[in-house]
Amino acid sequence: MPESATLGPIYRSRVLQRYFPSSDMELFDEDEEEKRCGVFDCLLGCWDAITNALLDLLAAVFVFNAMQSAHTLLALLVSAGSITFYHLYDGGRMSVRLDWQFVSFAVIFPLTYFIGEGYKRRDFALQQLANIKSLSIWIYLAHRDWDVAKGKSKDHKSKVLKRLQFMIADMAAYFAIPRVYTRNYFYGGWRGKRTALWIETSRLRLTARITNSLKMLSTYCEDLKVAGLPTNEAARLNQYNMLISSAFFKMINVKNYRTPQGIRSFARFYVIIMPVFYGPYFSWVSQETGSFAFALCLGLMGTLTLVGLLNVAINMEDPLESAGVDSVRVVSELEGLQKLLLDDRNFEDELDAAMIAEEVPLQ
Repeated sequence: MPESATLGPIYRSRVLQRYFPSSDMELFDEDEEEKRCGVFDCLLGCWDAITNALLDLLAAVFVFNAMQSAHTLLALLVSAGSITFYHLYDGGRMSVRLDWQFVSFAVIFPLTYFIGEGYKRRDFALQQLANIKSLSIWIYLAHRDWDVAKGKSKDHKSKVLKRLQFMIADMAAYFAIPRVYTRNYFYGGWRGKRTALWIETSRLRLTARITNSLKMLSTYCEDLKVAGLPTNEAARLNQYNMLISSAFFKMINVKNYRTPQGIRSFARFYVIIMPVFYGPYFSWVSQETGSFAFALCLGLMGTLTLVGLLNVAINMEDPLESAGVDSVRVVSELEGLQKLLLDDRNFEDELDAAMIAEEVPLQ
């Protein structure tokens, strides 16, 4: 079929209904749709826009609630206690208007840096995950389709596919291992240290298995060279093996090494302790406005904002942890890659057969 040929509307409709069998999906002509568009359709579009905005807001509320942690409760209790103490102590004589420049330096800067670095690491992990998926497919296709002079062994393709499946499963298991917290090393007691030991042992075992799979893929490439694979194609296949190993070990670095511990510790400490020293400011707000409830709500809102940023940063610490709101769903992505490798169906043959059976003309 020439490249300039296009599928007719009837055939496009049948193809879409075949692979996307939705009862409410219709193919329509844009020009005809514009002619039918009237005032009612415009109002309906406005209603849909307002509904979508409200649903987005509701979803944001649910995500906001999901981002809260024990840090939120602790910070709010400290803030409420501090504001109440300075308001009641000695008739509020310690009330004073304070400057917030120290907060921007000691809290806001570490948190914004913290979050920015977390999202950079997430984007980097996504790039390496895409490399792993692409290279896995091309390694399999090279072993399956590239011709050799003496012919491949009958089980060559199945051995390569099996080894790739094992390697991808081990990668998914590695990235599913929980992260090691600082408390596991220093203040976790025997239980925390045992958890840290189990994590390190699991990492070493899975890394050894993945490395062994990479070695086997290199061996399969040598088998093709013996069977007559040209040297330039063998070098390209070995380069695929090198690139997929590089992408995996880069993702390991993202998994195991995170943002500087000192900045994280400063951010956590100041978010919790800062309300103790800024209680006099909100006591002053209470005297100026004549409403202690307003001053208390204002102080709690400020604390909630800071601790919310802290929770966002903490959740981005391990971008490969699937439980996070913004985390990379690496396990499901790799499971999908396994299914793609196992699926050897020829969709072009299916489309041609459907076209012949339906006798749909081409335009």
